[in-house]
Amino acid sequence: MKASYRSQKKLIENKPEKFKKLAKNGNKHLHPWDRQFLQTDEQLEMMMTHLHEATRQSVDECIREPILLSKPWAFDMIKRCSNPC
Repeated sequence: MKASYRSQKKLIENKPEKFKKLAKNGNKHLHPWDRQFLQTDEQLEMMMTHLHEATRQSVDECIREPILLSKPWAFDMIKRCSNPC
C-alpha cells in the first residue's frame, strides 16, 4: 500500500496530467459510481488535492487512518448521535 501511495503522490507532484489520465482510464476495477466520479476534471482535481494533502508529510498516515477507523472506538456512536450534549 505504501508503494501505491508513494507513486500516486509522485505523479500528482510531478506529472498531474498523467495522473488524471491514469485515473480516468485505469479505474475498471472500481464500482461504476466511483468510475463516473473520476471522469470529470473538476472531480479529479478535488481528489488530487485531497490525496496530495493526505500524503504531504508522509504516506504512513494514509495507511494508519483506516486502521484506526476500523478498530473499536471508546464510545458508542449511535448513543452519541441520538443524545446530543
